[in-house]
Amino acid sequence: MSGEVEFGKCEVCGKETTLERTYFHYGIKCECHSPRHFELVIHCKDCVPKEPEITTLTIKTKMLNTKADLELGTHVYHKEIYDGKELMEVVGIRKEEIELEGDFSGGTHNVCQKGWFNRKGII
Repeated sequence: MSGEVEFGKCEVCGKETTLERTYFHYGIKCECHSPRHFELVIHCKDCVPKEPEITTLTIKTKMLNTKADLELGTHVYHKEIYDGKELMEVVGIRKEEIELEGDFSGGTHNVCQKGWFNRKGII
């Protein structure tokens, strides 16, 4: 596709013109993109694309239930942190443990903390 120019409606301002593409990449495995999920904003050269506030992705249901496929940056719930109601990020991985980072208070104190937890507690 070398040398081709895309023409159409800018998703930011609505102007009909030549277009550029900006990709916003996320560390989530999905079925809709490979290998990681992304969102595409098509815009004119005059507009600054903004990351979408909402993203829709396709994921196999069995992947929602697996605990073996953990990677750094994965977001999980753990039963020992605020009764499994607070989304945490995996920042460390050991054979039987994971290091989680996030707000252990359930959002009441808005602080970032880290700690090691047994993998079996992942919900």
